[in-house]
Amino acid sequence: MIADKVDRIPTAELSELLENNLERERKHLDDLVRSKSSWLHRYKQRSAVRRAKWLVLWSEKRAEGSGHFLWRQGILGYGASMFVAMQILLPISKGHPPLTLADLVVNIVIGLPIWFAVGLGWGLWTWEATERKYRKALAALAPSRRDALS
Repeated sequence: MIADKVDRIPTAELSELLENNLERERKHLDDLVRSKSSWLHRYKQRSAVRRAKWLVLWSEKRAEGSGHFLWRQGILGYGASMFVAMQILLPISKGHPPLTLADLVVNIVIGLPIWFAVGLGWGLWTWEATERKYRKALAALAPSRRDALS
């Protein structure tokens, strides 16, 4: 599996590889700007720089771990915001706010676990999809590391 093979690359070497890639892409963009290349070449190179930056940022975020990501991005980021939007703001905007304390408690008791579970599911899906994208980009970036990736 690619996941195990990519994880074999030492962290320091991986960071260096990603930083070198970002620097190389930035240099190439500078060369294109100085040589007054076509707008299309510069646009494509700007996209390559953005991808290289994303690889560096994701490697830093994944170093914090999946649990941290799931908690911050999934449960708190998506689940809590959807809870507030759907259980509090939407009823108020429709003119149906919780009239009693019991209604509010029911909304919280039922809605909070549901939206946190949805946030967890969203976080898991996002983590896995981003990891697949990261591993694919990393495998394409390091053809000289085929021995570690095979």
